Amino acid sequence: MIPERRALPRGAEMPALPRDWLVDEPGLAWIGQELARLLRRAASRPVLTIGLALLCAMGVTYKRSRKVRFFASRVVFRVTESDLDVSTAPRPAKYLRSYVGQVAFSSPRLLGLIRERGLYPRDIARDPMLAVESMRDDVAIDVWRNYFLEVGDPGRSAHIGLTYQSDDPDRSYEVVGALGRLLIETQQTGRLESARASADFAAMAREQASTDLYQRRSELVSRVLEARKRATPALAMEIAGLRHSLEALEVQLQKRDSDKEALDMRVVMERKQMGMMFEMVDPGRPAPPLPSRPRELLAVALITLLAVLPLCGIAVGAFDSRIRGIEDVRRLGLSAIGHVPDFPGIHRGTLEERWRTHRVE
Repeated sequence: MIPERRALPRGAEMPALPRDWLVDEPGLAWIGQELARLLRRAASRPVLTIGLALLCAMGVTYKRSRKVRFFASRVVFRVTESDLDVSTAPRPAKYLRSYVGQVAFSSPRLLGLIRERGLYPRDIARDPMLAVESMRDDVAIDVWRNYFLEVGDPGRSAHIGLTYQSDDPDRSYEVVGALGRLLIETQQTGRLESARASADFAAMAREQASTDLYQRRSELVSRVLEARKRATPALAMEIAGLRHSLEALEVQLQKRDSDKEALDMRVVMERKQMGMMFEMVDPGRPAPPLPSRPRELLAVALITLLAVLPLCGIAVGAFDSRIRGIEDVRRLGLSAIGHVPDFPGIHRGTLEERWRTHRVE
């Protein structure tokens, strides 16, 4: 039920609505005025303000000077799978990043590269494995467009990026090139060893099949000769079974011969690097030179000083307990001694008013 609206008596006023507290809250303009007041207070103590800013700038500059500058170099490979005789090819690792980090860059291989290049002398003097872990921290492996994760047609590809950082730009470029060569050598050697192992196993299987066929033929001949002397139904059934198994062994030997020929061909292809191809699409380059150390520290000091100077001014103005001007007195709600508030005609007879009246006339 809708309540009845009662008319107000004649001459009565509408009751005042409650005042919203947001109206009394200071806005952004007050924040700007307050910051300006704090900066004006800090201007009365320039030595403290500038000294505090200089102290902050010196601290940041010192911390920057203690930081070692690193230079990074990068090489990129495009890995391509051959589509020739993929049935006998060693399958490439799906997860190339794990393969590169754990197999190609195994601890013995990295340790050999460290000793060859004379890297991490302090770490290797304490513990060789500590030097290996330090090198792993400086090496970054990136893999993208990895189509080896997909199961489908042969001829898949992927991209591998190797990055090495060092405090010497020439050393970073040389080491990342050595890492790239180590990756290619490891992949080629591993595939060749895998193909050789498969070929050796196929040769052993072919030899075993040939031996089984020879023994079965010898057994069949002996049973046939025995059947000529005395023919029995059991001997006839045994001869029939031997002839049937002999046909299966001949088919198996032909398959073993075909597998051995294919794997021998795979060994030749891997030896000639026709299986998995690593194409260097970006040979890398030395890291670009950085500005000199004094120039870099000077720039850091100036930028830091300009950045922290207003903040230090605000801090000095906020924590200074002295009254610096009429604004501080008004902020405290006090009246200054001898202060006369404005009243009508306060400017009567002043020089400013006389000048204005003279100009008008």
